[in-house]
Amino acid sequence: MIICSHSFFRQNSRGFTLIELMIAMVISTMILAAVYGAYKVQQDHGLAQEQVTEMQQNLRVGLNALVREARYAGYDPDDKGYGITGLGANEFRFTMDNDDGGMDSRDLALYAPGDADADDTNSVRITSGGSAVADNIEELEFRYLNEDNDVTTIPQDIRTVTITMLARADNPDRKFTSVMTYTSPSATTWGPHNDNFRRRMQSVTVKLRNMGLNDE
Repeated sequence: MIICSHSFFRQNSRGFTLIELMIAMVISTMILAAVYGAYKVQQDHGLAQEQVTEMQQNLRVGLNALVREARYAGYDPDDKGYGITGLGANEFRFTMDNDDGGMDSRDLALYAPGDADADDTNSVRITSGGSAVADNIEELEFRYLNEDNDVTTIPQDIRTVTITMLARADNPDRKFTSVMTYTSPSATTWGPHNDNFRRRMQSVTVKLRNMGLNDE
């Protein structure tokens, strides 16, 4: 018969000491902090990529819409005198045939909050009162060139238009500061803005294929 003393069990069944528990808690906290830090970095990176993708998509859609419209400037198969009716650094107006023998007018411009037909963000529209083709556009610039690629302000001499947009992210990123300066093809500078919004600038050159056809 084996007899075990109570003192033996008391000596060999002790639990964790307070110091051991504290060490375990510290190690667990460090592991959780590392996991959370990695997760936060991935989350911030994903947010930045989402904002960049959103801006690029907004720029692409907006520029494509303006390019498509600008190519119809002066479309006048019946020689009724349609053409460019107004030009400015931030607005391009023209008339064209609507394929039914009538005239359509186009006004490509940037509307800011407080302007007629504007929403609560800067938006590019094709006609006054029309739907926005791009939102969160801070700057819109038109640069007009003649057949020799020289800058001109004479409507009948315009053959090419360079369209430039500066887009802004919809939401700020508190860990990002916008310190860049953007220079348009006309050497106009925008920024630095010193805020928390990401921005992207893009330009595209459009050949006005209908301008000058009736002069030949």
